[in-house]
Amino acid sequence: GTNHVYPQGVTLATLVGGASEALAVLVPLRVRSRVLGVLVLENPRGMRIDPESARFADAIVNYAALLVERVRLTAESESVEALRKADRVKDAVLASVSHDLRTPLTTIRALGAELRADGDERAAMIEQEADRLNRMVGDLLDLSRIRGGAMPVDPKVIAAEDLVCAALQRVAGLRGAARIRPSVPPGAALPVGRFDFVQAMRSLVNLIENALQHSPPDAPVGLDVREEGDEIVFAVADRGAGVAEGERERIFEPFYRGADAQGRSKGTGLGLPIARSLAEAQGGSLRHFPRPGGGTVFELRLPAERAEPPADVS
Repeated sequence: GTNHVYPQGVTLATLVGGASEALAVLVPLRVRSRVLGVLVLENPRGMRIDPESARFADAIVNYAALLVERVRLTAESESVEALRKADRVKDAVLASVSHDLRTPLTTIRALGAELRADGDERAAMIEQEADRLNRMVGDLLDLSRIRGGAMPVDPKVIAAEDLVCAALQRVAGLRGAARIRPSVPPGAALPVGRFDFVQAMRSLVNLIENALQHSPPDAPVGLDVREEGDEIVFAVADRGAGVAEGERERIFEPFYRGADAQGRSKGTGLGLPIARSLAEAQGGSLRHFPRPGGGTVFELRLPAERAEPPADVS
């Protein structure tokens, strides 16, 4: 009826100074300090554990632990491969369906334009919804291209001012666009970077749209530009509810939709994943952190272009 508990990491061989008897011995199966299970050696009539038997039991424990770990790793590998195959199938289906939706959407919009010309007041809504679906289809196609490594990237020397102006022009028609407050350090010239203009604008526009969705209707949205080391930073700040602890990385997962300023889920959940993927494809990054006073700041970082110093001709 006596139980003996020994310190972690002690083998049976080191504990058995001489012959001893036991009804059962429970030994943890460990691999790299991780307990995978317990090996139970028992005999109701009692066991005589001498040094030779203890060394043999220790060897069994080691092999059993390695076997359990191998089975676990094999199961994990098979699960990961199954998820990868399912992901590839999903991407292929999305790309195919999205491509096939383009033709009927074009027809619907054309019919809406005809109805508007005939004076039908509902035509504007038809065109608006067709445009929204068309953008959604475009996002799905872009996501499939990005994940398949087929999204073209052509970095060139671009002024940050040109990128900001183009992005503001693109979102000018959105509700609340007048609340955007672009700013640069006083007396500082906007820097020049080396990135793909179209893809960088897509990332910045997605961040601005996200900020407008998650800010209260009367709250401004900040757009700051600065240069830090070898990067240009485009910071978009909203004044919404912020990002919950458990959503910090989930918001960059495709189709995950966070709540807006009113607690409702909006959008398709593709804007932020596309923005980050396009940034990384150009050697940049996208991260976020809480805004002092409430809200979230998203920082799009793109490579800066360093001007060569003039040659010394003296």
